[in-house]
Amino acid sequence: KNLYRKALKHTRGFVVLNNELRDNIVNLNVLLKDVFGEERRISSILKAGNFSQEQVAYLQGEGLYDFIQNIDFALRVYLISCLSISKNCEILYQRYGLFGYKKQTLENIGTQYGVSRERIRQIQVKTIRTLKKDRLKKILIVAACRTLNINAFDMPLDNIWIPEDECSAVNIVYKKKYPFLMTAKMLSDYVPADTSLSISEFVKRLNNLKADNMKKLKKRTVTDFLINAGLLEEYTNSVGMVHKRPTALGLSFGIFTEEHNAGKGTNTVTLYNPEAQKYLIDNIEAILRLQEEDASKAELQGTPWKPDQDECLVDLFQKNASVAEIAVALKRTPVGIRARLKRLGLIEHRSDAE
Repeated sequence: KNLYRKALKHTRGFVVLNNELRDNIVNLNVLLKDVFGEERRISSILKAGNFSQEQVAYLQGEGLYDFIQNIDFALRVYLISCLSISKNCEILYQRYGLFGYKKQTLENIGTQYGVSRERIRQIQVKTIRTLKKDRLKKILIVAACRTLNINAFDMPLDNIWIPEDECSAVNIVYKKKYPFLMTAKMLSDYVPADTSLSISEFVKRLNNLKADNMKKLKKRTVTDFLINAGLLEEYTNSVGMVHKRPTALGLSFGIFTEEHNAGKGTNTVTLYNPEAQKYLIDNIEAILRLQEEDASKAELQGTPWKPDQDECLVDLFQKNASVAEIAVALKRTPVGIRARLKRLGLIEHRSDAE
């Protein structure tokens, strides 16, 4: 109800859209026109999807806010799954002014990514071609089903539906686990903490907002981002354990350490004040790009180790290859490499391998 009040208001029996919702609908219809090559409206696709008059009325009225957010989610995960990178999706959103993004020219976006306006135009064309007519129809219908709490496979969608086992927007929304995405709805639902949090607590708050078929945001990704940004640094303590602490720059951003009492002594805990948490939220896209890059490099992460992989691991380790180099070669994470080295008895502690 609160989301509904934010999105819509009633005046003399008519539903009046706020500027953001109205812009999303108008700009989505422009995207439909470019994909279909002719004028096409969201409402016409819904009517073709065998939704009842009452369901369509709900999607155009009280359920409109959630419907738009579900379109955002389904469109993002479809494009990222097909194109492997989020840049195409971001460029499409900026070109059409979708889901909180302002419309941008080819030249402005090119400057942002450090490429020519022609390269941005090519990416836009490729992304639209990836959508295709039927794909975009399915994305809209799946978003409608999610809003109405309907199983998409129960809908008699005639000529515009597809088999369950085909890779499609339906599978994306209902089946596989897809990369963590910070959607506009998640951002609107996120309530900043007024106290300092550990990185584990911060990541947990974000993961509590994600959809069930999203993978979790990893704490390691966030700390890696902060290390790359020069806000954290790694150090080895007196017992050989690797920890992280804020740099002088990190301290100025609101990252600090505290001593907490533990069972047999004290632990040093790194905390993030509200300003530091806001910095992370403001840079969430860069953090997610880093997680995406790590995932693409570590495609064997979580899969069983095979004898030939163990042999390669031992050989590289004995040739003094770094953990980072071994991880790239074996398509696994540095954490996974250290764990395997320890399991094979090549190191005593995970911190022993650099």
